[in-house]
Amino acid sequence: MIERAKKISGWMSEAELLFLYTIASSIPDQGKAVEIGSWKGRSTVAICEALKQKSGINFFAVDTFKGDPEILDGFKIENDEVYKEFQENTSEYHFLNTIRATSTEASNQFDEQSLDWVFIDADHSYDSVCNDVRLWFPKLKYGGLLSGHDYGKVAVTRAINTLFGRVSVWDSIWYLRRVQQAPRHRLFPAIEVAIRRSLLQQKF
Repeated sequence: MIERAKKISGWMSEAELLFLYTIASSIPDQGKAVEIGSWKGRSTVAICEALKQKSGINFFAVDTFKGDPEILDGFKIENDEVYKEFQENTSEYHFLNTIRATSTEASNQFDEQSLDWVFIDADHSYDSVCNDVRLWFPKLKYGGLLSGHDYGKVAVTRAINTLFGRVSVWDSIWYLRRVQQAPRHRLFPAIEVAIRRSLLQQKF
C-alpha cells in the first residue's frame, strides 16, 4: 500500500499517505487526477500505488521542483537534484505524467470539468492557495474531489475558510466535492460550489 511512499522524504504523515491512497482507490477506471506540488514524490507514490490497480488512468504531477520558499525558509533548489530524485522514485508508473511548471502554467493544459480529483500541496502562502483553488476548481467534473494539504497552517486555513467556509478535514488534509446544483459563492461568481461535510470515507 504505502510502504514505498514511507521511504521517501517529505512532510506527509503516514496517516495522510493512507488517506490519499484511499481517495485514489475511489477514482474510476479511465479517470484523471492532478497533484499540485509533488517534491520528491512521497505523496505521489502513495497515490500511484492505488492508481496502478486501475485501467486507463491518467495522473499528472505538477511541480517546478524548486521548492516552496515558505516551507524552506527562502531556500530554493537551483539544480535538478530534487527532480531527478522524483523521477527515480516514480519511474515505474507508466500512467504518471510529470508537468514541470507552475500551477498557473499547468492549469492551462486542462479543460474545464475534465478531472476527477485535484490535490493541492504547493505554495502555502494565502494568495497562492487562493489562486490554486480558483485555477483548478473549474477543472473538476461535477462530483469530482478538490483537496489539499496542511490545513491548520495559518495561511492555508485562512485561505480555505475564506473561500469555502467550513470544509471536511482528515488530519491536515482538507477536502470537498463539486456538485452540480449549489448556490454561487461570493468568491466564485461563475462557479457552483457545495461542500459535503460527511466523512469522505463513507463515499468509498
